[in-house]
Amino acid sequence: MCKDIDFNKIKEKVHKQGCLYQYRPCSISEKTIYDLDNIRNEVLYARSPIHMNDPFDSTIAFDEKDVVNEIIDAYLEKEIMPPHIKMLIGLILKSRFLKTFPILIENLKLIKKKINVLIISRKWDKNQSFSNLYKTYTKIVDDYLTKELNGKFNKLEIVGMISLLDVLGNNEISEESILQIQGFNALIEDAEEKLKLFRETEFKEAIAKFQNQLTVTCLSASGWNNHLMWSHYTNSYKGICIEYDFSKMEECLGIIDKVSYKKERPKIKFRDLISGDINFVKDESGKTICVFDKNAEADINKLLPHIFTKQDIWKYEEEWRIVNAEKTLDTHRFISVPFIKSVTYGYNITPICKYMLVNVCKEKNIDLYEIVPSTVDYSLDRKLVDKDECVWSLDDQVNYIVFLIESFNHQIPKFNTKLNDLTEKMKNEQFNAIKTIEMYESYLKLLSEIYFYKVTLNNILSINSNVDGDDETINNIVEMNKVIDLFISETYKSTNDFMKSVETFYKFGLATINEYYKLKNQGKDVLNLIDKINLITWLI
Repeated sequence: MCKDIDFNKIKEKVHKQGCLYQYRPCSISEKTIYDLDNIRNEVLYARSPIHMNDPFDSTIAFDEKDVVNEIIDAYLEKEIMPPHIKMLIGLILKSRFLKTFPILIENLKLIKKKINVLIISRKWDKNQSFSNLYKTYTKIVDDYLTKELNGKFNKLEIVGMISLLDVLGNNEISEESILQIQGFNALIEDAEEKLKLFRETEFKEAIAKFQNQLTVTCLSASGWNNHLMWSHYTNSYKGICIEYDFSKMEECLGIIDKVSYKKERPKIKFRDLISGDINFVKDESGKTICVFDKNAEADINKLLPHIFTKQDIWKYEEEWRIVNAEKTLDTHRFISVPFIKSVTYGYNITPICKYMLVNVCKEKNIDLYEIVPSTVDYSLDRKLVDKDECVWSLDDQVNYIVFLIESFNHQIPKFNTKLNDLTEKMKNEQFNAIKTIEMYESYLKLLSEIYFYKVTLNNILSINSNVDGDDETINNIVEMNKVIDLFISETYKSTNDFMKSVETFYKFGLATINEYYKLKNQGKDVLNLIDKINLITWLI
């Protein structure tokens, strides 16, 4: 993607901005584990915008009327018929798709009434068809109808509607009578089948593809002391704010720009997403299918406003974004950023998260700060932390280990029961996406606790080789560790099995595209977290 953008222009803008910040929550979860690893590895995590917390963020806005009009026009462009008939069919299709057929009927009645007024007032031959009268008195009819219809229809549309009135003759002007015209109903039904297929599948899939083929990293220019950012994004001051010095950026990281905040959403046209010819054909079974070049490149310049625009209620974030186009859908990437200037943690951070953060900042020689609320006004200050003096007491670590062991003894049997039940249902092809998603979330929660347990236990043993404790306590820990190892091994196997099953269920239409990507990514997260846990060797 970098080869297609003006890196020097981006570099100049980013260097001028200087530092950008990322606020992250800290809890006993896989997110914190990844955040700490990202600081250690000097990377920023980028993911698909479909996972944003704002339902409007990076989503595609479009006007249903405009999209319907564009799709129908694209369909009719390939049809061979007189222009005014083509226009008439377009009007009818648009009216049916947009549920505005009653309005079309009223305008047809109005046109008929007004032409009859002209026939009487101008003493025209009432035995002539409306179409012939229109050809003879085009300017008079146009001027009269234009005034009455207030420019609702163009000239070609009016010609089509006059032709339709001739075909209807003395029959009632209604949706039923129009569709009863010989051959007309079949034509409209065929067109509707094709257009519904396109609108409900191809167009929406093109939108999903656009959203899924991007990765986005969100940062803020608001500094480390933004009250709202601490409240909204750090689990109420339990988290951290990482400061990146972008004035040191020398390599292309993607498209980097600040977000615009507006009241109105930018709207897309379907041609922005789908380029090239669109054809509707019958397959071997007689089913209508849409054929177009799905690999044709969309105009990225028309699509980017959807990624770099948010509702104005979010302007307090002062957001900047790094955007990249990916080769695979709903993926992620790690962006190398070897210019972490500082990390600031909130005053409510948990001891285990604080301890692990201190270790990472020590290792990487990163300045570490603690948020300090003012005692006299509403301002926030921060103080530099002496990492050598920042320790987690042995008693607190032991109490934490005891708490987790009790939690594991309570959770693991229940978890295995649910796992066995879900596995049996999958074997019987009783796929339940919601239950599977819940199972993955349970996996991640429990595995996160195991990771923190393992780190804490090893820390206790590494700095206190002669930990006080009777043989029974030691034996209990050893047995717990065996239970955990067995759980991890079974979890690894069942997750791989689940991922294969989900792939099969998706192919057979038993899982939606969103469920498929959600489960696919959750499965990857589980396996990645297991890998991180297995890198830590038990010291007991």
